[in-house]
Amino acid sequence: MIKRPIERPAVPKREPMESDWRKEAEEAHRDKSAGKRFKLVEGENLLRLLPRKKIAASTSSAPFYRFMQHQNVGKDGAGFAICGKNVKGEGKCWLCDVQIQKLSKSTDPRQRARAEKMAAKEQFAMQVAFMDTTVNKLRGPVVWFVPSSGRTSVAVTLLAYLKNPKVELVHPQRGRCISISRTGTGQKDTRYGPYVIDQDVTPISDAMLSRIKPFEELVDQYSEAHQQSVYFGREEEEPEPAPEETEPEPGEEYEPDEEPEPDEEPEPDEEPEPDEEPEPDEEPEPPPPPTKKLGKIPIKPGGKKPRPSADSGDEEVPF
Repeated sequence: MIKRPIERPAVPKREPMESDWRKEAEEAHRDKSAGKRFKLVEGENLLRLLPRKKIAASTSSAPFYRFMQHQNVGKDGAGFAICGKNVKGEGKCWLCDVQIQKLSKSTDPRQRARAEKMAAKEQFAMQVAFMDTTVNKLRGPVVWFVPSSGRTSVAVTLLAYLKNPKVELVHPQRGRCISISRTGTGQKDTRYGPYVIDQDVTPISDAMLSRIKPFEELVDQYSEAHQQSVYFGREEEEPEPAPEETEPEPGEEYEPDEEPEPDEEPEPDEEPEPDEEPEPDEEPEPPPPPTKKLGKIPIKPGGKKPRPSADSGDEEVPF
């Protein structure tokens, strides 16, 4: 009997799709891990400044956003809150108009120093795309809170470029990238510069332009309720601090806590008076001498034990 070979169906070849979606996953991971905010890192940073998205005809078309912010807010001095006034001092603000005014008038220098630290400071924000050197591609848009303290800050330097009509850094098609170097990472050793403008134009894609958001959606807006929450610490319930660490009520002068009055010292328990010692039985009288008769000799009862003095107990020391 002749055995015939078993015919097996041909296995279809796999299409090379797995590598495609893995590349897509890698791309999505890069976008997500980039975060929503940009910060200059140590070394060279290549940026593309983006135009502003307006929400109304009256909104400024400037590619930057200036606002006022309170820092060092709250009991621990670590809170932030948007100021209700603009950079010209126009508007209403609960911290400026109420709390800081009260603290500034205090006779306690610590309260006045606290008011000074909480004074609103100008902030400067832009939307940018940054160069991802691993794939040589621009990523964004992300919001960038530009360092703006001092006359030689990054914000001042960028404004000098932006006001120059011969330098185009923002236009979607004619804009150019700018390189900013950073050295140091601490508050005292960080330096920015030099600033180098790219010679070639870097157009922005329509997809990236469509993702630009109004600054009003990226920067918190003024809220009196939020300021009060940050100031009084209502956002998180914290354990009661020790008496020596408590701060004075907002707007009131500081007075040291009064030492608690010591509890009255309890009187020591009186020891029971000892029972009087029974009089010993009278000894039998010796036989009287024949010539003299003696009377009974009185025996004095034993004395009482002295009661303990109130000063003998342990005295409580008030803390």
